[in-house]
Amino acid sequence: MQHDSILHELEAAGHHVVGDRLRCPSPDHEDRTPSAYAYADDRGGHVHCYGCGRHWDLVAVLVELRGMTMPEALKHVGRERDPNAPRRRPTKRPSPPVKGCDTPPLAPDVVDAHSRRAERLTAVPEALHGRGFGLDDCLALGVASSNGDATFPIAGPDGSILRLKTRRAQPGPRGRYYYCDPHPMGAGNPAWCSPSLIVRTTVLVIEGELNGAACWRARPALGIIGVAGTSGCLPLDALSGKDVVVYADGDTVGNRARQRWATAAHDAGAASVMTLDPWPDGDACDVAGAHGLTELARRLS
Repeated sequence: MQHDSILHELEAAGHHVVGDRLRCPSPDHEDRTPSAYAYADDRGGHVHCYGCGRHWDLVAVLVELRGMTMPEALKHVGRERDPNAPRRRPTKRPSPPVKGCDTPPLAPDVVDAHSRRAERLTAVPEALHGRGFGLDDCLALGVASSNGDATFPIAGPDGSILRLKTRRAQPGPRGRYYYCDPHPMGAGNPAWCSPSLIVRTTVLVIEGELNGAACWRARPALGIIGVAGTSGCLPLDALSGKDVVVYADGDTVGNRARQRWATAAHDAGAASVMTLDPWPDGDACDVAGAHGLTELARRLS
């Protein structure tokens, strides 16, 4: 079996595959630049995201991206069950569980070195042009820059710096974003948490760390959690007793994530949970870039 089966389904689901090594956008991330590889195997191929480490086989792509039921997907790839085999009671396929955050803090010397770089920032990095951030916002967020790229710290609920992440001014061979800290591969994808999150009574959970940062600059009185893509970690303990509002993009993956996060917040002991309908003109950074932080604040009121 060659790549063709899974690549055909990725293309049909709107995930354009590019390059000799069959790079493609990761099926579960909001960023449309290539961040995954498709590989051949004898079961139709599989996709590996080198950002979050998740794998999809052909059946998972058919179910999650093409909307097939599991029996339809199995039939499509020629894995129908033996009609004479004993039948199990049908069960509803659960959404992937929400992962808690267990990434350890970065060493103080790593954090200090980044802070010194961030203090030297004199202009908005090219990578953040059109995303709604001014220089004051970048300084408040601890953004550092090199060659137009923007590196920002990701803090946990208690304010400790867990990771450093860079948004490239131009997409590279591994996509737009990458971690640039000493943590080993597999150290996790912690959410971006706003300052004083643990003392806020209302918390917004939103897809994307920079979307979360833009929302905090627009509404600093809110607690903000910017999840690293739809499959990123969520600090569940920080949701207990809070009024939680959940926002994600309006595509299939975003709709699924919105419901999954809302359920996780309820299970984590949130005082209340509500979801926001997707905006028709893009994510939080799109809104802030086109209309300013004042308009973003209005939509979050």
